[in-house]
Amino acid sequence: MIIACSLISACGFQLRGEAAFPASLRELKLECANTQDWQLCQSLRDALRINGVTLNEKAPFTLSIQSGDTHQRVVSLQQDASAAEYSLTQTVEYQLLDSSSQQQISQQSLATDRSYRNDASALLAKERESAEIRTELNRRLAAMVIRQISVFDQQRIDEILSQLKEAD
Repeated sequence: MIIACSLISACGFQLRGEAAFPASLRELKLECANTQDWQLCQSLRDALRINGVTLNEKAPFTLSIQSGDTHQRVVSLQQDASAAEYSLTQTVEYQLLDSSSQQQISQQSLATDRSYRNDASALLAKERESAEIRTELNRRLAAMVIRQISVFDQQRIDEILSQLKEAD
């Protein structure tokens, strides 16, 4: 068993949802601009902790969630013109900032979606399914943010900041 675990870890295997975080981002400040994005921010907090990131108000870098939005649209109709299937799309805009200078290292907009069937006779089940899908979408977005910011090692951050200083 120990040999199998060491072989798996030696080949670079990681558990799903874990990113190889650079040392420069092992400590972050997380800012959520809107209480509407609370569930997304909670998913991000959990994902950051899983990846070994310490959340600290005095961290050298800030992950700022600018805005998040959820859209629902009808994808297909039934014979009586009622909705047969919905698509839920969740978006988020975020920035990675140098905490001391407030210079922007990265700014991205991400989106993820999921479709689900509508059963007009099961209103309570439909609401519960919609809530579960929103939770899943928040987790997906959090994982996408984690993957995107995990590429910023100290060398890359220094290059971006020096380019910004030269541009000023």
